[in-house]
Amino acid sequence: MDSQGGLCSERPSRRQDRAVTAGQSKIDAQIDAFLASFLAGAPVPAGALRSEAIVARARYHGLQGLLAENPHFVEAAPVATRALFRDAAADAISDVLRHELLGEICSAFAAAGVDMVLLKGAALAYLVYEKPALRPRLDTDIIVAPEQKGAARDVLAQLGFAASPVHVPHYQTTFTLERSGIPFPVDLHWRAANSDFLAQLYTFETLRAGAQPVTRLHPRAVAPSDEMLLSFAITHLLFDRDYRAGMRFIWLVDLRAIAARMDRAAWERFILLQATIGGSGAAALALREAEARLGRFVPETAIERLGAASEGRLSRYLAASEFGRMRRDLLCRNRRQALTYLGGVLFPPRARLMEIYGPVPRWQAPLLYLHRAATGIVKAKRRSGR
Repeated sequence: MDSQGGLCSERPSRRQDRAVTAGQSKIDAQIDAFLASFLAGAPVPAGALRSEAIVARARYHGLQGLLAENPHFVEAAPVATRALFRDAAADAISDVLRHELLGEICSAFAAAGVDMVLLKGAALAYLVYEKPALRPRLDTDIIVAPEQKGAARDVLAQLGFAASPVHVPHYQTTFTLERSGIPFPVDLHWRAANSDFLAQLYTFETLRAGAQPVTRLHPRAVAPSDEMLLSFAITHLLFDRDYRAGMRFIWLVDLRAIAARMDRAAWERFILLQATIGGSGAAALALREAEARLGRFVPETAIERLGAASEGRLSRYLAASEFGRMRRDLLCRNRRQALTYLGGVLFPPRARLMEIYGPVPRWQAPLLYLHRAATGIVKAKRRSGR
């Protein structure tokens, strides 16, 4: 029969789909080992790995800038290097514009009396990387005190940023401004995470306590202390990897770069912090995984002490399934807040449905709610490995 129907146009069977997925996973694992060898300083040859696949995987891991400047990688994969060099050059241009824009934000916040703290990639780019552009990031995360979120929103609006619509109850708003044809999103947080459990551990006051200046960006810019940066990076890594196809290597490089700045006193403060928030086991897990890929960089006894601690509340939360985490988050809210949140997640406004499914008749909305709920449950179970 022709290609418009019949046997020749049959979709692959589930067994064939699984075979393709398994084969791709094997190739990804081989490429990951190849890429990690350069990060660890023990490069291996590319062998039969295809340049296009190397480039795709390097982009996924956020390594374009680091690999394009690695002489061993340049020699081992010259074709892939050319593509990654173009990516790195584009990142560098974007970073010049981003730096200028972030400087304006810092000045405007200071003038308005709004205290802010840089989080995640923005803080790391300017504190622990030789060049900020080597730490690729899609957006800039900043946090303000909850009572100052209104003033912070006004400042961003006055600078020309437009707020994205929020369809689900969250503790952040994304603002975007376009410069030279490039959009620059800023995630304004008044709680450090949309997870209630994590937000209670990493409050604005906690993140700002012991904050350090980020003078490479702006005289008034600050970021959390090194031990808090490491703790937050580990939590972010273990929480977010369930929503991606594995671990991004740039997150592991972040851990190593932060650790390189920490002296013995900072490590003692970090170990004490993990004991306080119940994250010792999770920290040991993440640091071991990073060292397995990148080589040793943590003081010899630090991981042993972290691993020997009793399992705490944060470690249990991060090890839980997605449903387990949601249950723990709901327990942090009162009944009314929990019901409001669940209603927003399960039954978002019709505008949100149209963003996902496109324009649909009103009568189809109940069917789409059911479809959304069913697919959400399937995805959650798949991510949880259950």
